[in-house]
Amino acid sequence: MISLLWLIPAIPFASALLLLLLGGRISRGLATAVGVGSIGLSALTAILVAAGFLSAPPPGNGYTQAVWRWIDVAGFRPQIAC
Repeated sequence: MISLLWLIPAIPFASALLLLLLGGRISRGLATAVGVGSIGLSALTAILVAAGFLSAPPPGNGYTQAVWRWIDVAGFRPQIAC
């Protein structure tokens, strides 16, 4: 389940992008459903990831995911991780 961690911010971002591109062409009710639905789906994903983490914690009871690595030179690997 931890592999789904990236979906938590990606779902609302995709929804915001969709609403930005189609905002004037869709009904107000559909725009509301897309916005609220994306937050709900993101919250459900967060609950599933948390349940998976609590039921089978990784070694050391911590998890670090490298989001972006800038360079990799002779063992020097600066990265953005959370």
